[in-house]
Amino acid sequence: MLALLLPLLSPSHAGEIQIQASSPVLVTVDGQMVDFPEGQIVGTALDLAGGRHEVRVTTVKGELLAEETYDLKFDHQLRLKYANRAIREIGRGRMPNMPEPALVESSVTTTTETVDVHMGIPGMHVDISINEGGNFDPVEGRAPPVTDPPPPLEPVAMGPQDFGRLAAAVEGESFSDDQLDLIRTAANHSWFNIDQTVALLEHLSFSSDKLKALEILRPRIVDPQNSHQLNEAFSFSSDKEAAQEMFR
Repeated sequence: MLALLLPLLSPSHAGEIQIQASSPVLVTVDGQMVDFPEGQIVGTALDLAGGRHEVRVTTVKGELLAEETYDLKFDHQLRLKYANRAIREIGRGRMPNMPEPALVESSVTTTTETVDVHMGIPGMHVDISINEGGNFDPVEGRAPPVTDPPPPLEPVAMGPQDFGRLAAAVEGESFSDDQLDLIRTAANHSWFNIDQTVALLEHLSFSSDKLKALEILRPRIVDPQNSHQLNEAFSFSSDKEAAQEMFR
């Protein structure tokens, strides 16, 4: 008798939908409000069954901003992002840290036969064991399954509360060098959208300082395709042209 380990199927695990929203909005999945933890820009709808699910984004007053329907598989996670009155998918895959299928022992009767095979060389032979039952060890003789790693999450702009504190700190400084130092420090570990960038530039008094700040923020802007909105932060055409040149 040979004891083999056989996989025991476990019940399907529920899926979840994550949604990123950098602006203050309300999000529901199938009519249920998605909770955004304090200070976080990612909310998660948990314990979702497989099938189609309706995702709605509204203002705090209930005005509909965006609505989409998505298919979700068991044991899978769907990642969404809301921006500019639109919801778009940024990734999906199996739930992280899913437990492996349980294993149980099963007794299988097998017989083996040893065959003496001569290799054509005097005094040399090889013993080969043949399993007549056709069974094999599913652990030792099986290649691990190949799975694709989940796609990396796209960078997300700083949340409204954190950005509000940064903007207030920049506004509170009296000297432009100190304002630029605050912006440089924040850009070391945070991301910004164009609206936030314009708001920071408007706290600076001189065009030269605005261009310096924009040069600092440029690599950390998540939506460079909206760079045309930067023109409202500058008064002169030459400054607007210099700002746009950074995005070409």
